[in-house]
Parts: sequence; structure tokens; C-alpha cells
Amino acid sequence: MNDLCPTVLVNPGIVQAGPVAQKVFPPIGLMYLVAALKQAGLPVRLIDANATGEDDDAVVSRLQAMQPLAVGLPVFDITLVQTARLARAIRAGFPRVILFAGGPAATVDPARTIAMIPEIDYVLAGEAEESIVRFVRGLRAGEVPSGIPGLFAAGHNLPDDHPPQPARILDLQAIPLPDRECVRENYEARRYYTVLVPDRHIDCVVTSRGCPHRCAFCYNWRFRQAYRSPDSCLEEFEMLRARGVTTIEILDDNFTTDRDRAMTILESVAAMRMPVRFRIKARADAIDEGLMKAARRAGVYQVSIGAESGSPEMLCRMKKRLTPDVTARAVETVMKSGAYCHTSFIVGFPGETRQTMDDTVKMIKAVRPTSVSIDVLAPYQGTSVYEMAKADGTLQGDWSASPGDPLPWIRLDWTTTRKDLEDARKAMLFRVYFNLRYMTRYAAMIIGGMNPTMGRYLVQEAIATLPGARGLPAEHQKGNE
Repeated sequence: MNDLCPTVLVNPGIVQAGPVAQKVFPPIGLMYLVAALKQAGLPVRLIDANATGEDDDAVVSRLQAMQPLAVGLPVFDITLVQTARLARAIRAGFPRVILFAGGPAATVDPARTIAMIPEIDYVLAGEAEESIVRFVRGLRAGEVPSGIPGLFAAGHNLPDDHPPQPARILDLQAIPLPDRECVRENYEARRYYTVLVPDRHIDCVVTSRGCPHRCAFCYNWRFRQAYRSPDSCLEEFEMLRARGVTTIEILDDNFTTDRDRAMTILESVAAMRMPVRFRIKARADAIDEGLMKAARRAGVYQVSIGAESGSPEMLCRMKKRLTPDVTARAVETVMKSGAYCHTSFIVGFPGETRQTMDDTVKMIKAVRPTSVSIDVLAPYQGTSVYEMAKADGTLQGDWSASPGDPLPWIRLDWTTTRKDLEDARKAMLFRVYFNLRYMTRYAAMIIGGMNPTMGRYLVQEAIATLPGARGLPAEHQKGNE
């Protein structure tokens, strides 16, 4: 096999709701795979079309210059259409190339993924840093891949209740750090950013994988949590600092699950006096004054909390194992420490009513977090809410790779179309954001931080929100203002 024929991993472009994306992060998952292949001495390249904005034709043109042995694509429910379109373009340009896939949607149901995207030859389910090395070595030796953990081949019929066991990696120390050189040009061009970071000297780190909690809307709980050592994390932080990074986003769903480990990392960063700021995610019940003092000393300037709802009933239905009071106290503690607090909420979970949505808005108005996101529930494959809604007939539509097919949603007593949920979401955001307090706060952040990208994004979101709010029934807009 010609060593010049690499394996190429492609991160497809994501269709945004508007011209300004809230964030564009490096594809860390694919960069881990690149590192694993490079460590094994196997030629590999990565194309991040999401960062560069390249269309399918441009990706195929770049592949023509590389003449790949195999091309790998990540598959997510929310980007099925884009991924399928790109797979068709790649297959048309390279009829004999091996096309394989991984990622959450492919892991949940490999057979269904291949049925929706028939251009795919293989799926590597689960964490693929080890399996991809065996897979590519076999291809380069001219062998038909088999016996690899998580491997599923097109045309391989398995009972519906016996999908391949996803590959797991519990020793995160055994895999190399993500390879950032493979997308060097994107870092140099400052294509990776989030709207709250004006200088764009930003990068991301994964310090743990999986989640011990069992939220009904989340798939990540299926993987038992695995941790990197604090020393390994600190070494990566220092390496990024040496590359000129000034802001690090820790991507862990629950950085604070192991409090002692989190405190060790935060206290060590503070002792190193590292000139880097951090953004972390935490469950509300993990936040207290001691943790926030350590976080602030370490340079943590934003904490994101998955609040989900202001209704105790909805939180119970979601299996969140939290109460609105616990979340309110956590937001207050974060804000008192001087850090930003972002809170995220879901609308449209089974059992949602006008009253529970009103409870959510009232809670947000009471705690006044720095920023708020409210999203219509996405019933992802593999989640318990998806399975329940599919069983009881309330799941409307399903995830599809066909252009024009609507996104799936769950029918509630007061909804007839998905637009009802979208309108409810817009009305909630209107009630939260369109007041002098938030307008003044964001104006100061935009002007004081010299952040025009944030300004353009907020104008875009305001325009998208206003029409929906104006067209809603009066009961959607009631409540204490």
C-alpha cells in the first residue's frame, strides 16, 4: 500500500441558523483519532469543513489531491442531512474509497445509520482511538476488517437487540492527546471561537468522558465516567499556554463530578499562576463557595449549568435529580464570585405545560444569570425520552438523512406542530432578554470587551426571536415581569 494514501477524517460543515455561529470549536474527537493514527505510524489527514466553510465540492477537490485510502465521517443526529450529502459527494468522486463512520448516532444504531447513509461501508461504534488503528492497519494490509471492537459492516445482518458492543477506553492515559497540528491553519486563521471570547485565542480540553447521571434527554450516561489524571490535564494546559492560547473551554459534561479531583486541578492551576482563563460545565448541586473560590483563583471566568427547567415537576420527569432551588443557589453563588454564569433550559419535554414554561421564565428572572439558552427538546436516539415517545406514539417524525424532512419532536397536549414549540421558546426568550437589565449588560460586554462578533450574534438572535414573540397567544406571555 502506498504510504502517500492517507486515511482522511472530515468534519462536515454545520448549517447555522444565521450567518454568525454562537461558537466554532476544533473537532477534538477527530483530533484524538488523528493522534492515535499518527502514533501508530499511519498516514492521516483531517479536513475541518465546519471551520473553513468549505462546501461538499471543495472537500471532494481537496480529497482529489490526497487520494485517500479511506475517509471517515462523524455522524450526529442533528447533522444527518449534511453528513449524508457529503457522503454522496465523496462516493461519487471516489467510487472505490472505503467510507466509514463513527460518532453518537452511528454508535447508537450502526445498522440504521448505514440504511440512512448507504454510501458508508463500516461503522466504528464507541470510542475509536484503539479500534481505528486496527481498522486502518487491516485496510492497508488488504484485509477485510473483522473482529475489531465496535466494528459493524454494511450488509452484516444482526438482530435488532444485538448491536455491536461500543468500544470503550477506560484508561484515558493510554491514548495520546489530540493532534492540533493537523488543523494548524485554522488555529492560525482564528477560525475557532465563541462569541464571548473576543480575541479568539481559544482551545478546548477533555479531562473526562462519560457521565454518572441518568438524565432522560441525554445519551452520554451510557458510558461510565473515565478520568484523566490531574497531572496530564495540567501538562495539556501548559502546552496550550505555550501555543498562545488565552482561553480554555473544558468540554467535560461534568467537570466537577469528582469534587476532589476538580479541586486538585483548580488549585494546581492557581499555584502555577497560568495566564489563561477557563470555562467549565458543572451540575448545580456541585457548586458551593469553596469550589468557586478555587475556580476563580484558577482563572475560571464562566460556569455553565444545565438548569433544564424551573418546574420541580419537569425536573423530576427529566430524571435530573435537582430542584429549582438548588439551581438558583448555584447561579447566585457563581455570580457572587464574579464569574459569568450561563444556564441552559429545555422546552417541550413530555409533561410540559404553559404553567411549567411560566415557572421557568419566573426562575430565570429571579436568578438573572449572565446568559440563557432555551432550546426545543431534541429527542436523540438512544435516550430514554426518545424510546418512551416512540413507544407511546408521541414521537413526531424521526431523525432522517433526507433533505426537507422535519426535525423530530414530541407531541404534547397543547401542540399540533413543532412550530408551537418553537413559538413557545421564542416567547420565553423574549420575556427573559428584552429588558433594560440584559440590554445594558450585553452592551457593556460588547463595547467594553471590543467584541463586534458578539454584537452581530445578538442582533441576529434578537431578529429571530421578535417575530415569534409577537405572534403568540396572550397566555404565552403572562407571568410576573
